[in-house]
Amino acid sequence: MAKHVLREPLPEGISRLISIRTLRSVAQGALGVAFPLYLVRLGISTVAIGALFTAAAVASAALTLAVGLLADRYGRKPFIVAFAVLTALGGAVLLASHSFWAMAPVVVLAGIGRGGLGIGGGQAGAFAPALQAMMAEKAGDRRRTPIFALASGISAYASAGGALLSGAADWLARPGAPLLGYQALFAMTLAVGLAMVIVLAPVREAVRAPQPAGRRTVLSRASWAAVGKLSLAGALNGLGMGFVTGFLPIWFNLRFGVGVAAVGALMAGVGLLAGPAFATATRVARRWGEVRAITFFRGIAPLLLAAMPLAPTFPAAAAVYVAAMAFTMAPMPIRQSFAMGVVEERERASATGIRATAVRLPSAVSPALTGYLLDAGDLGLPLWLMAGCMAISAALYYVFFQERDLTAAAAAQGAD
Repeated sequence: MAKHVLREPLPEGISRLISIRTLRSVAQGALGVAFPLYLVRLGISTVAIGALFTAAAVASAALTLAVGLLADRYGRKPFIVAFAVLTALGGAVLLASHSFWAMAPVVVLAGIGRGGLGIGGGQAGAFAPALQAMMAEKAGDRRRTPIFALASGISAYASAGGALLSGAADWLARPGAPLLGYQALFAMTLAVGLAMVIVLAPVREAVRAPQPAGRRTVLSRASWAAVGKLSLAGALNGLGMGFVTGFLPIWFNLRFGVGVAAVGALMAGVGLLAGPAFATATRVARRWGEVRAITFFRGIAPLLLAAMPLAPTFPAAAAVYVAAMAFTMAPMPIRQSFAMGVVEERERASATGIRATAVRLPSAVSPALTGYLLDAGDLGLPLWLMAGCMAISAALYYVFFQERDLTAAAAAQGAD
């Protein structure tokens, strides 16, 4: 039955929510490539860039937790609107000023330029708990996983398009205006933020049901148990991702001397593989079970990443990275849907916020260290640290949730 659910009309509001994520992915796909190299172009050191990304990760963790906890109580839509406005504000500030200290606050708050490099198929930033909970609510349990896969695939292609657009930083550069291409990308980000507000405006949100009398905890005991395990496995993955997220364009520039256009084309390749990767992982999950599929794909990726510093040329390193990200991204919609299914509907934004915070706080440690390592000329250790953390995370995920595959398989047989 699952393979046929996308042939039915999408539930009301889903297309607009997917459009919100898609628009954000275009901007993040472009600035995820261009912005780190823009900072280098302004003469900012990798140590300072690492400190900025660390601050952004801490702020993202705090905002994600706040959004998750508050959205379940006060509604999800207002928080999605707020971050659309932040995206527009970030584009406006980057367009108006070259000052590091003027850019830093909006980069930290809006998460602009950090992430979106094919990891996650276009990230929703700190409003992810509200967006995912609202999508799950409108999709319903039967259609949740395929609709999440559809959203992830579309946003990954949008991120790929944004990565290609990042080449404007090179294409539009002129002797008298070397930053003209970057300015065009910042103007696009401003327009994307405004478009997100317009697209979201007609979406109606279900009225929040009052909490049961006497209930004072954020999550039920059963939900806490599941979220705790997801958070521990995710924390290690976040720590690993933090070693490279945001720095990859700089890494390729330092290692092979390539610019924005080359890295943008590489990231576009990652995005174009996302759709087939999601489809493959979904088929594998139906045969093996969700947990086994997630563990398999997330276990192969670290092996490839560990080999990446040994690649002798940019094309070789690019091919290894594309393959690693395909395995990393493939089970993402399955993981998101799985995480929605192990908690009560009324707790989904809170659970997502707590889990995402557990992932993002450790990722705040890594960038500062990577900044120092790159400044010292060590290009291998960040990727090896990333690979090690991701491998342990995949193993923990299997240990924690392997028994759920049997339950899910029995439920699927009953539904068919």
